[in-house]
Amino acid sequence: MLRALSNAIAGILLLQFLAIGTGQAQQLPASQPAAVDLVDEARNIFPRLAAHDSLALQHGRKSLLLIPVVGYTQQTSGVAEIAVNMAFERPSANMSTLVAAGAYTLNQQLILTATSSVWAKDNRWNFVGDWRLMHYPQSTFGLGMYTSTTERVVSMNYEHFRFYQSANLSRGFIQGRFRGKNLIYGETEYRFGLTRNRLLGAVVFANAESVTEQESGRFEKVVPAAGAGLRVSVNKVSHTNLSIDYGFGTDGSRGLALNLGEVF
Repeated sequence: MLRALSNAIAGILLLQFLAIGTGQAQQLPASQPAAVDLVDEARNIFPRLAAHDSLALQHGRKSLLLIPVVGYTQQTSGVAEIAVNMAFERPSANMSTLVAAGAYTLNQQLILTATSSVWAKDNRWNFVGDWRLMHYPQSTFGLGMYTSTTERVVSMNYEHFRFYQSANLSRGFIQGRFRGKNLIYGETEYRFGLTRNRLLGAVVFANAESVTEQESGRFEKVVPAAGAGLRVSVNKVSHTNLSIDYGFGTDGSRGLALNLGEVF
């Protein structure tokens, strides 16, 4: 969704699930339980919700999931968000997915995002999109790696629109903590399951980044961060997870990162 809310103390409340799609679940060996997600868990409480699986998508149907979210982050204060996850499949093609979200914060920030991977018939074309529209006041800490979170903090107000971009999320530091003309960023992550039905999983991750200094134009300092997280299967058809990560950076920096989908 927002493809990421980082470095925060956050509470998240899933209020409602809506699934569209029908079909019989695929039979798996007794030693391998069928995969489940939050929609399946919701059906245990509300049996009238329709089942959803990849077989239904092959018959031209769609899987749709709506997730209302409330939370708090360091850069947004309170935030209310609606996330939408959709999956569908065209003849002889890979599964197409769309993850979109809209959020409004107590800092008067408006954030609209949509990421998609749409496959044409017979996989002839793959249309990959990343749309972002933001009205986003936030603090900036200056340029370079030798900046402080308490000194020279400046309020910045900007309008932001881009089509198809990738965004770095350094879990362990507040958004925009390090800025410079050039950026080097790397991250690695190990993912593994916690339950046999694949409802819950976990990750451990580590990253490092550096920006060039304004005067020298050189990379002079590298800051590392690391952490771990929990994964909850939101939609097993589109393989979309709710990500809850906690990262640790240098100089006591730490925080919670919430995301619908993976960071990369």
